[in-house]
Amino acid sequence: MSSTVVIFLLVFGAFGWYLYKALRLTRNTVGKDSPLYVQRTYHMSAWEYFTNFDSVINYSIYPIGPVLLILLLRADWSDLTQSPLYLVGLVVIIAGLVWMSLMSYRLLLLDINHWKYTRDKTLIFDPTDYSLAVQTSARTLSIRQADIASIEYYYSNIRLFGSYSYYRLKLMNDEELILSSRSKGLWALYEYFKNVPSHSHRQDYPIIR
Repeated sequence: MSSTVVIFLLVFGAFGWYLYKALRLTRNTVGKDSPLYVQRTYHMSAWEYFTNFDSVINYSIYPIGPVLLILLLRADWSDLTQSPLYLVGLVVIIAGLVWMSLMSYRLLLLDINHWKYTRDKTLIFDPTDYSLAVQTSARTLSIRQADIASIEYYYSNIRLFGSYSYYRLKLMNDEELILSSRSKGLWALYEYFKNVPSHSHRQDYPIIR
């Protein structure tokens, strides 16, 4: 089998897999099967979390900056450094690769940080009483509209971090529930809890603390 065929199968196989996952998610979140009409249970496994489209794109970017920077620093530039123009260009390239490496590191930190608030959480939306049950290994927390004091939404306007956001549900009993946007079904929060005061906060680097 030629390398061209292998590459073709890998690329279109991956595309087909992600298309299937997207269609499956759509089928379970909109229309007659949405949490607005039937009880829906959402759980994000480690496999689903770390192999979603955004994560795979990010993982392909992570090593580029550091690898190119290492190769660049190990190269012999003695002949080029005689020219100020080449020297300025080299400094600009190195600065760009350092920035790219730092951004890759910050993306990785975000991924790990949001996973801590996504794993071990099962969300059950029940339209019969518009309640949300959050199950963890420690307990099950059932929430209705009257239980929530406010919903605080944190997001980033920076395109690189745009897929990371999170919600803080401040409860009447002074507890706080944090939900990462990497969890499934969270769009239904505002549909279930329409009368709860909500506020949006821009956070350039949306890490959860």
